[in-house]
Amino acid sequence: MIDQEKWTLAQRVTRDLLQALPKWAAECLTLDWAQIATLPRLDEAGTGSLAQPTAETKEVSSQYLDHLREQIELGARGPDWTSILRRRLSTLEPLQGTPILTVSLYSKPAVLTLRIQVGPERVIGYEVLESASH
Repeated sequence: MIDQEKWTLAQRVTRDLLQALPKWAAECLTLDWAQIATLPRLDEAGTGSLAQPTAETKEVSSQYLDHLREQIELGARGPDWTSILRRRLSTLEPLQGTPILTVSLYSKPAVLTLRIQVGPERVIGYEVLESASH
């Protein structure tokens, strides 16, 4: 589950982005902390239901960037997934060594992943997958 500080940050940096997001994700981002805390965990949520967001902060590492390059080269999950990985690599490559907050929003089975640069605070990208199987 996401903590209150990270949730507040996600809400603050996505205010101008809400109209571009899927309706369910924008709805989730307008919920206050008390409402978020009452959402079911992902494994307990029914299809089409919002679930508790998750978050983690990690530095963009050279190992992760190499992993993305390898997965792009393999193309094992097809051209759509390879395209997602190319965009992700393009976004993250210039930020190597920078802490990134990754926030995942869920409306089972869909997932929206936000990547937020911690300093300065800004959304650097997001991905929407209609199935959390990737």
